[in-house]
Amino acid sequence: MNLLLKCRLGAMSIGFYDLTEAHFSALIDHAPYFTEAYNALITAYFLAKNYDQAMSYIQKVLVCDPCHYGALAGFALILENLKHLKHPKAALNVCRAALAVNPHMAQSKSAIEWLEKALSGQES
Repeated sequence: MNLLLKCRLGAMSIGFYDLTEAHFSALIDHAPYFTEAYNALITAYFLAKNYDQAMSYIQKVLVCDPCHYGALAGFALILENLKHLKHPKAALNVCRAALAVNPHMAQSKSAIEWLEKALSGQES
């Protein structure tokens, strides 16, 4: 698994995000509890600016490993780009999951407030 992951990370590092997505998805199909494959896929989606997909996989990683540092760090980076999300309800679920892991995560608290306002139509 680690060798396959290393090869896919090499493809991602040179910008082959589409190819990387297919490879990481195949790796995940083969080893569905290998959270590092999910985390690498999150990174690929983030680099491709596909924040919604990254958020959905962050949620999956946090279900398997609620304290996964890479997923939480990726989540924090995505929060900086929050207004680009197309699925704010999913983002809100991830924010709540991250806050449950770390109740002192200020970014999650402010993101939850912003998302709740956005979903209620109070924020543009």
